Amino acid sequence: MYALLGLMVAGPYLTLKTLPYTGEGSVLRQLAFTGIYIAALTAARVAANPRGLFPLPLSLGLTLLWFWLSLTWAVDPDIAMRRLLLTTMIVLTVFSMVDILGYARTILIFREMMIVILAINFLSVVLLPSVGIHQQLDVEGFGLDPELVGNWKGVLTQKNFAGAVCALTISVFLFDARSIKTWIRWAVILGSAFFLYKTHAKTSIGMIVLSLSAGWVFQAYNPRFRPLLLPALLGTILVIVGMAIAYWSDIQAIFSRPDAFTGRVHIWSTLLSYWKDHWLLGSGYGSFWNIGGNKSPLYHYVRETDWVALVAIGHNGYIDLLCQTGLPGLVMVVLSTVIIPLANLGSGSIPRSQRGLLASFLIFCVGHNLTETSVLDRDSIVGILLMFTIALILASARSAQSAPTAAVPSLHG
Repeated sequence: MYALLGLMVAGPYLTLKTLPYTGEGSVLRQLAFTGIYIAALTAARVAANPRGLFPLPLSLGLTLLWFWLSLTWAVDPDIAMRRLLLTTMIVLTVFSMVDILGYARTILIFREMMIVILAINFLSVVLLPSVGIHQQLDVEGFGLDPELVGNWKGVLTQKNFAGAVCALTISVFLFDARSIKTWIRWAVILGSAFFLYKTHAKTSIGMIVLSLSAGWVFQAYNPRFRPLLLPALLGTILVIVGMAIAYWSDIQAIFSRPDAFTGRVHIWSTLLSYWKDHWLLGSGYGSFWNIGGNKSPLYHYVRETDWVALVAIGHNGYIDLLCQTGLPGLVMVVLSTVIIPLANLGSGSIPRSQRGLLASFLIFCVGHNLTETSVLDRDSIVGILLMFTIALILASARSAQSAPTAAVPSLHG
C-alpha cells in the first residue's frame, strides 16, 4: 500500500514528457501499477481464496463491465483499452489491499504517508522553490493559467493535486483520531490547512468546508432516525428545486457567461452539445480526450481557434463520463460511487467516529469531481482515494460486525 500511495503522488511525473493530445501513455507507469497489482494478488493468496481476484461490490463491478462493453463502440479502442485496463487494475488493487489490511491498518498507513507527503511538500517549498512553487516557466511550458504562478504545489505536479491531498489530510486527522497524540494531530491539521491555503486550490478549499460538515453530521447521526432520512432528503431536494425555479433567470445568467467557473462552463456546454447527439452510448470509455490528431469527437464541436480544443479534461468528471459512457454509464457511476456508499454509511452498522471520517472523504471526493475529472479516471489522485473510501466503508461495516469495539492503531503505539 505504501508503494501504491507513493506512485499515486509520483505517477503524474511519469507522463509529463509525453506528447500532448496524442494519447501516448507511459510504459513505466503501466509497469509500476502492474507490479503493485501482482503484489496485491500475491498477498491476497488468490489460489486459496478466488474471491481475492475480484473483491468489488456488485454495483462497481457492473459499472466497470459497462465501461468494457463501451470499447466495442469506442472511437479509439486501442487507446481506450489501455486506459481502461489501468483504471480496472487500480480499482482491483485498492479493494484487494483494503480487503487484506482492514479498516484500521489502512487508515494508519494513510496517516503515516500523509505526514510524510506534507513534510516533503514543505521542504520542497523552502529548499527547492522551483519545484515546490509554480513558476513562470512551468506555466509557459505546459500552457497553464498564468495566475498559477506563485501557488504552492509541493512535490506534486500541480496545485490542485496538492490541495486535494492537504484537504483529505485534515479530514483523516480530525475524525476518528483520538488515539493520536494531540500535538501531532493538530500540528498536521494546521500545517495542512496552511499549505492548502497557499495552493489557492479553490475546489479543495470549498469542498473541505462541505466535507467536514458532512463528516460531523454523519458522526452525530443516529440510525434510529433513518426512517426520517428519506423524507428529509426529498424535502431538501424540493427546496433546492423550488429555489432554482424561483431564481432561474439569475442562475442562467451566471452559467451563460463564458468565463464562469474559470471558463469551465464553456467546456461543459461543448461537452453537453456532443452528449445530446450521443446520449445513450457516448464515445466509449477513454475515447474523448487526448486520442491523437483530430480523431477526438471534440474537434467536431469547436472551432480551430477555440481554446477548448487545447484542454485535456472536461473539468467535470460526471459530464466527462456522460460523454464517454452515455446516460447508462453515468447512472451506474453515481449509484456505485455516491448513492450506495452513502446508504451504507447511513445504515448504522459503522461506528460513529469511522462514519464521520468516511463520510468526509466520500463527500470531498464526489464533490471534487464536479469541477475536476477524477472518478474512475486511471490514476487520478482523488479518484484513487475515492476507491479507497468505498472499500473502507465495506471493510468498516465488516469489522464492526465482527469486532465493534476495535480501535484504529495509534501513530505512536
